[in-house]
Amino acid sequence: MTKRFKFEDDLIGILRKNWVSIAFFVISMGAIVIRFFGFEYISTDYRVFLVKWIGYMRDNGNFLALATIETDYYNPYMYFLALISHFPEEDWMGLVKIVSCVFDLACGNAALKTVEKVSGKESRGIVAYALAMFCPIFFANSSIWAQCDSITAFFLLMTLYFFIREKKNSSFWAMVFFGIALSFKIQAIFLLPFLFLLYLYKKWNAVDFFASFAALVIMNVPAWLTGQPLTRFIKVLSAQTSQYEEPYMNAPSVYALFFKQGNPEVTEQVKIYGILLLLAVYVLLALFVLATKREISREGVLLLFLFCGLFAPFILPHMHERYYYFGEIAAILYAAYRPRRWWILPLVFLPSCFTYVYYLYHTLLFEHKYLALLMLAAVVFIAKWLVENIWLSPPDENFKKSS
Repeated sequence: MTKRFKFEDDLIGILRKNWVSIAFFVISMGAIVIRFFGFEYISTDYRVFLVKWIGYMRDNGNFLALATIETDYYNPYMYFLALISHFPEEDWMGLVKIVSCVFDLACGNAALKTVEKVSGKESRGIVAYALAMFCPIFFANSSIWAQCDSITAFFLLMTLYFFIREKKNSSFWAMVFFGIALSFKIQAIFLLPFLFLLYLYKKWNAVDFFASFAALVIMNVPAWLTGQPLTRFIKVLSAQTSQYEEPYMNAPSVYALFFKQGNPEVTEQVKIYGILLLLAVYVLLALFVLATKREISREGVLLLFLFCGLFAPFILPHMHERYYYFGEIAAILYAAYRPRRWWILPLVFLPSCFTYVYYLYHTLLFEHKYLALLMLAAVVFIAKWLVENIWLSPPDENFKKSS
């Protein structure tokens, strides 16, 4: 009996000592399993676009096809498709989804490390990892929809992590990762105000900016070596920003409060008002930062990332539901760091869940205007917390030195 009790005590001791590693392994296995359930679904995006692009690459020299392929995706993601084109066609969809799912796991790891860094607690990092791995939006995006938003999100999370890390060369690497994120999707530009405000706080400098630009260029070099025109980046940007006339594309945005989806009669003036409002809010926030001359804490950096990730797709016209992805994963980070504010998650995620269901399964459970009201509430609360965090922070010596 004594030996048995000793064995049980030893086992309990091992579990207590290694519970983080055990929880990480269990969550990872569960996340992998749940994603495989969506692999049989053939999304419209895969059927209409992805399979066509991969087929073109197969028939035109695989990687060499980058020189002539017509697509509105940027080069770094097309590198993955070029590799996939070497495999039999029946494997293409699974491989496309596996790439996105791998970055799901990478996003979860980045979320874990970031929350650990902000809070100093492993338990909260594990909570962030679990939420990121089992959030329906994220596994629907990768394993059902065959979309690739997790790739850009990972590099943006690494940008956030290195800014929070605050060690030598951290800002340099943060800007490198931002450049890589921008090379995958133009929507990474939503975080430009985040970077500008951190610049005011002297968290990075001009040298770091050139590192970001260099990363963007380097990511495109392999495609240029195939003979692809240097102007293709601008061509894709133009295609992405001008191909839609509707004020919103299934996104719970401010336009959903006033217009029906698919209404092409919304004037350009209304759209310009949205862009001007976006700029006005960021200018006011910058003036507030300069006027208060306060420090920005790690929580403040996280809140700023979260606010920019949600506010931009809420205000800008022609937004898709998927464009909230960066803000959604940032909401998970913040809720894990501030558990008492967990209720921000349903405000952020319920609108996206219902719009995903509408796109993937053609079932509209709630009108977009009601979902937009939930997202508006989330944006208002986050803006309030951000302003409070800055206002209550101690004076910043950097501002004193520069004034």
